[in-house]
Amino acid sequence: MRSAARIYQAMLAEHLAGSRQMAFVSGPRQVGKTTTCRALAAATLNWDDLDDREILLGGPRRVVDALGLHRLSERPPVVLFDELHKFPRWKSFLKGFFDVYGGGLRILVTGSSRLDVYRRGGDSLMGRYFLYRMHPFSVGEAASRDLGQAGGELPGRFAPFPVGEAALRDLGQARGELPGYFAHFPAGEAASRDLGQARGELPGYFAHFPAGEAASQAPAEPPGLVRPPRPIGDDDFEALWEHGGFPEPFLERDIRFTRRWRNLRSAQLVREEVRDLTRIQQLDQLEVLVRLLSGRSGQQIVYDNLAKQVRIAADTVRRWIATLADLHLGFLVRPWFRNLSRSLRKEPKWYLRDWGQVADTGQRAETFVACHFAKAVDGWNDLGLGEFELAYLRDKERREVDLLVVRDGEPWILAEVKHGDDSLSPHLRYYQDRLRTPFAFQVVVDADYVDRNCFESPGSPLIVPARTLLSQLL
Repeated sequence: MRSAARIYQAMLAEHLAGSRQMAFVSGPRQVGKTTTCRALAAATLNWDDLDDREILLGGPRRVVDALGLHRLSERPPVVLFDELHKFPRWKSFLKGFFDVYGGGLRILVTGSSRLDVYRRGGDSLMGRYFLYRMHPFSVGEAASRDLGQAGGELPGRFAPFPVGEAALRDLGQARGELPGYFAHFPAGEAASRDLGQARGELPGYFAHFPAGEAASQAPAEPPGLVRPPRPIGDDDFEALWEHGGFPEPFLERDIRFTRRWRNLRSAQLVREEVRDLTRIQQLDQLEVLVRLLSGRSGQQIVYDNLAKQVRIAADTVRRWIATLADLHLGFLVRPWFRNLSRSLRKEPKWYLRDWGQVADTGQRAETFVACHFAKAVDGWNDLGLGEFELAYLRDKERREVDLLVVRDGEPWILAEVKHGDDSLSPHLRYYQDRLRTPFAFQVVVDADYVDRNCFESPGSPLIVPARTLLSQLL
C-alpha cells in the first residue's frame, strides 16, 4: 500500500510553531490521526501500550522523567498522547501536565472519535487546547500532490522540508519560515503584518502567491478560504469515488480490500465504540438503524418513519442518530433559517462519511460533495478563518438546494449537486435572488476539469465540474 502525507500535518505543524495550546485531533476511526501526529512528534505515549500505560499512571512527573523532558533542548519537544481518553482521569492528567510543563514543550492529543464526545462533557481544559477535526482524503488534498511520492516528505507546495525533520526542529524559526505549505513569507514578516486583515483571513500561509501579487490581483475571495484550481488525476478521482477518502481503502484501491475494510469498520463502530461509550443495549436494533441510514444518505431524516421500522420510540431514534453522528458514521445538515429555532424544528438531512458505501449514483454524488464541504467548513472554523456552517434550503413549495455554506451568519455559497445532468436548476437562481448569495453553483460530478477559478467573481448561477470546484477547497 502506498503512503501519503496529509494536509493536516502542515496544519498541525503551523499550530506547533505558533501556539502554546495543546492540539486535540479528533475524527473518525481509521482516518489517519495517529499516523499523522506521529510524523510530528519526538515522543509518543499510547494508552493501549501496557508499558506506556504504566508511565501515564505514574503521573506527569513520571512522564517527564521517562521521556527525558527535563533536559535542556534547543527547541520545545513535541509529545503525543494517543488514545488517552481511555484513561478515566485523562482530563485532570492533561490539565496538571500542561499547567506545570506546557511552557517547555508542545502537546498533541489524539484518540478515536470518542475524544470529541468526551471533550464536550466539561470545560476543565478551557483555554488550554485548540481542536482540529480530521477528515478523509478529498479532491483538494489529493490534487495538491503526488500521492505516491516516497521519502516521507510532504510533497509539492505543502512542505519545503521532510516530515521527520519538521518534527525535530524549531518549526517556527528554522530558515525563518512558517512550516509546510503555509510558508510563503518569512515568520518575521508574518508576525509584523496584520494577520486579521481581509475580513479575518490569514493572508500569508494560505496564499499561494506572494503578498504583492495577491494585492495586485485582488481576487474576489481571499486566498485564505479558497485556493486556485488544480487538476486531479483520473486514477485518484476514480479511487475517491469508488473507494471513499479513508486512507487505507483509498490508497490500496482494491475492491475486495475495501469491502472487507468497510465491514470491519462498521462492526467495530457498532459493537465496540457504541458499547464502550454509550448505554445503548439494543445493539441488534441499532445495527438495523445503521443499515437503514446507509440507504438514506442525502435524504431528510423522518424520525417517526425510522422508529416504526426499527420498532423503537422516535425520541430514541433521535438520540441514536445523534450518537452515530458523534461517532462519525455520518453527519447531520439542518435547513437554514435566519430564525435558528425554526431550523431546529425542521428535519435534518443525513450524510454518510464514507460516500463509497452509497449505492445510488445520485445520492452518492450529493454525499460526495457534501463531505467535501463539511471538511472545508470544519477546517475553516478550526483555523479561525471565521464562523462557518453547512446547511440546506427547502421551502413549503418543495424548492430545495442541496447545500448552503453560511459565513459569519450570512449565506455565502449555494450548491446543487448533479451526477451528470447539466441543465441548470431554477432553484439556484430563486434562492440566490432572495438571499443575495455571492456564489451559486450547480456541481456536476461526471464533468471534465476546467482550469478556471470558480470564485473569480460573484455572479449568476454557474454550472461547474466537481473536479474544479472541490479542488479549491481543503
